[in-house]
Amino acid sequence: FWNALGRELATTDPERVFLEPLNEPFDIPVAADWSNAQARLVEVIRTQAPNHTLILTGDQWGGVDGLVRLTPVADANVIYTFHTYEPTIFTHQGATWGFEPWQHMRGVPYPLDRKAVQPLIDSAGTKAVANSLKWDSRERWDGEALRRHVGRAAAWGEKYGVPIYCGEFGVYGKFAQREHRVAWLRDMTAALDHYGMGRAMWDYSSSFGVMTGEAGARTLDVDVARAIGLTPLP
Repeated sequence: FWNALGRELATTDPERVFLEPLNEPFDIPVAADWSNAQARLVEVIRTQAPNHTLILTGDQWGGVDGLVRLTPVADANVIYTFHTYEPTIFTHQGATWGFEPWQHMRGVPYPLDRKAVQPLIDSAGTKAVANSLKWDSRERWDGEALRRHVGRAAAWGEKYGVPIYCGEFGVYGKFAQREHRVAWLRDMTAALDHYGMGRAMWDYSSSFGVMTGEAGARTLDVDVARAIGLTPLP
């Protein structure tokens, strides 16, 4: 696939088009397996597109845990990326995809700790939901915790002398309390700013979005825009 696609993309401007071999690899039990597989993909891509910057990621859905167990490739024209939604019981509460217990969660707060979540644990409809709430509330999640979390990625990048990019972060806005969502976005943005990391919020106009409304009549969510460091025009 990448042998063919790399040949097609090689004609694009390397300053404007970056190539990412695979988004959010997961369920790979041995870290070396993904490191070796991704390195092989890089070799294939380089035979067709030697000048384009590559965006590489760790396993475990491209999260920080996957990044820090990744072995970098022997290629200088690479940016390493991670996605972060911690704690997912807050950022994905009510989501009907991915982890099944999320869809049964409502009212999960931010900042988050065991005391704040205990009423939800007590009223959880299933053991799986209760266990998930317990697991993600073992430690307090606040601005300082987010900074430590991002700091793990930053430390890995510093160790290997490679640039790090946060390719996704955000909060599913359908069920999260608005003021809590804005607070999380503001704290995550501050954490990324602290380490000088580029980033992209997920997403533009769906339930994670910075825009509301339908195509052709969308409105900027000013609070979300400001939380992620943008200055809306008058």
